Amino acid sequence: VRVTCPDKTGLAADIARTLFDFGLVTVKGDFATDGKWAFVLVTVKKLTLSSMNLAAQDDPGGGSSPGFPSSRSPSSHGLGDPSSAGVIEPKPGTLYILTVEVEDRVGLLHDVTQELWACELTVHRAHISTSPADLAVDMFYITDERNELPNEQRVAEISANVRAVLRGKRRSMDASAAALGNVQISPAPHFVSKTRGGNRLLDHSGTALEKVETASAAHYSEATVTVDNLMSKAHTVFQMRTRDRKGLLYDVLRASKDLKVHISYAKVEMRDKGQCELDLFVARCTNINEQRYLCARYKENIERPVSVQIKPSGVDEITTELRVIAPLDIAGFTRPRVLLDVTEALRQLKVMVFKADI
Repeated sequence: VRVTCPDKTGLAADIARTLFDFGLVTVKGDFATDGKWAFVLVTVKKLTLSSMNLAAQDDPGGGSSPGFPSSRSPSSHGLGDPSSAGVIEPKPGTLYILTVEVEDRVGLLHDVTQELWACELTVHRAHISTSPADLAVDMFYITDERNELPNEQRVAEISANVRAVLRGKRRSMDASAAALGNVQISPAPHFVSKTRGGNRLLDHSGTALEKVETASAAHYSEATVTVDNLMSKAHTVFQMRTRDRKGLLYDVLRASKDLKVHISYAKVEMRDKGQCELDLFVARCTNINEQRYLCARYKENIERPVSVQIKPSGVDEITTELRVIAPLDIAGFTRPRVLLDVTEALRQLKVMVFKADI
């Protein structure tokens, strides 16, 4: 992937976020700037089948690849012809409520989330519940990245795709109406916002995101972050070494964007045994306290990109509460694919979701 464009603060993080959102893994990368223009060269690959095989199982139509959105990429958003007969000119960023009612099952939330992502819909909030009759009633507060809702054709397309996921391998004549599912899309009331209350989980100081205190904490890869002021006379080099994982480059560059660190040059390279090396050339820093602070923040974002908390008892004595907290960046964007990745993990573990709030 080659990108040449005017430079701006956070550009590398925005590019890394887009690659991450498409499910691409960065193998090698170079980011450079002359102060006015940015030059980016990134070698990427698709996620391995072993990491996506369960997401691809039971695909009712064989449709979209689980690693990519539908054939219409985000770069083509808004290219539809609004002058076509019967097409309503939509307002950008309008919030809609997509309601799904269907018999509950393991993996349902992931399947619906996967399809919404493939349909290029952004989920801002969601309320997931299961009735005593084992009927899932899921409400997703969405915006359309294509900016085509509420046109009838777009509504029909989304409804058909979601119904196909709900139906799975059931044949219409053999399944009840509840098994086949019901899908509705309607504009959200004007008083409903994309977020609930203030950004109480957004804390760039890192104090709001508690560390993971479960057995899984031992599986986090440790990172080493060092400072080198000898490699370049004009720059300070932050050298990072850690085990490669999904979203690593995004987490490092997002931290740089939040910390307002201007990167003049960055190099990413994979080493043996899955080790990743990142070198960031930034404006020269000789203040020891600033160096220690930046090293600590980079290390924190590499080792703990999200907070995962598990409470033995949830809403009642027979459920467990799982809380996943992902920080927002300075522009208000959250980590890509959080809902998709969390629901995929629960599906692989065959964990049933009875209630969820996003």
